[in-house]
Amino acid sequence: MTFSNAPDDKKIFLGWMSNWHYASKVPTNPWRSAMTLPRELSLRGDRLIQTPINCPDGFPEVSFTTQEGSIKISENENRYVEIGVHNKTLFVDTSNAWNELEAPTRQEIAVGDHTLDIRVIIDRGSIELFADGGAISVTNLVFVDTHLSAIEVGEGISALAYSGLSLHA
Repeated sequence: MTFSNAPDDKKIFLGWMSNWHYASKVPTNPWRSAMTLPRELSLRGDRLIQTPINCPDGFPEVSFTTQEGSIKISENENRYVEIGVHNKTLFVDTSNAWNELEAPTRQEIAVGDHTLDIRVIIDRGSIELFADGGAISVTNLVFVDTHLSAIEVGEGISALAYSGLSLHA
């Protein structure tokens, strides 16, 4: 959904964070389904750019650059999301952050042979990824018992910055 009459004539978008293939199967406690972070839409040439509007303090966040490498954002050693680039493909793997729900748990996007900037914003039941200056956007539900609170950094990661998370070796 987009909003009109936003300040400075910005184009603001908000999406539904679910899918009809599994919407009735997701847990209902303490909520069922959610909306994405609001984001500003713009164009860079013929590419749609999505930039999250300023988030209130409190959302954990991590950003990094990589051409080949990954990070894990975890609740514990068994419950985590892995995000990175492998063989010129950006991937987001949530297979270890779902409760046996039949739904896609790995997204892959061809990104070519260049270093990618990646920003991940973490909420209680979701992660939202913005890469390549907002030209790539991925939103995933996650189902963990408490919250994703730690990051583990693999090889090939640079320009790491994070807030609201602890760093694990």
